[in-house]
Amino acid sequence: MKIKDILAIRRKDLGLTQAEIAKACSVSEATVSRWEKGQIADIKQSKILSLSEILQISPALIIGHTETDAYGPVTRSFMEVPLYDAVSCGNGLFAEDTIRDYIPVPIQGLSVNAEHFCLFARGDSMTGAGIEPKDLLVFEKNSGIQNGQIGCFVLQDGEIVCKKFTRQNGIVLLQSANPDYDPILIGDDDSAFTCAGILRKIIRNI
Repeated sequence: MKIKDILAIRRKDLGLTQAEIAKACSVSEATVSRWEKGQIADIKQSKILSLSEILQISPALIIGHTETDAYGPVTRSFMEVPLYDAVSCGNGLFAEDTIRDYIPVPIQGLSVNAEHFCLFARGDSMTGAGIEPKDLLVFEKNSGIQNGQIGCFVLQDGEIVCKKFTRQNGIVLLQSANPDYDPILIGDDDSAFTCAGILRKIIRNI
């Protein structure tokens, strides 16, 4: 079986969309489509591990090796993620470090090598980004957030918020995705906030 066919069949077997594969591998949906059509002969090495994790197959299979254990040992479909108190998608709550519970979260789109945490959303300031009140938000612990990414931020007074990160001319803004809410102006002092994690998954009706 050709690599392009393995990728397409395995994705469909797991019930994943090309968009979900693209997000997990930090590529465009068009690139995933080209992988599955065989239009890209050599997948970049930096993408092979992410692709193998979300498809739950051996990296060797993606680069053309036919192993008997190509579909192992990654067999988990869920991971246990610590749940903290709710994150504000409104005017802010206060952060506490107490773990309330551990939630089984579908592993698709998450890196098995990274640490994650989750919180329930409150407020409607991020509805434009597809985040509704009571959604479960899964974050990857990572302080290296990039422009345009949505993260969990802790402000100097302990307030914890879910916002979109923007840096313009050295000035940091934490922006809502609802015109009814003003952005939080951080300024040029990076010590005025901490990025606790980057949003990786939204789960509804849990």
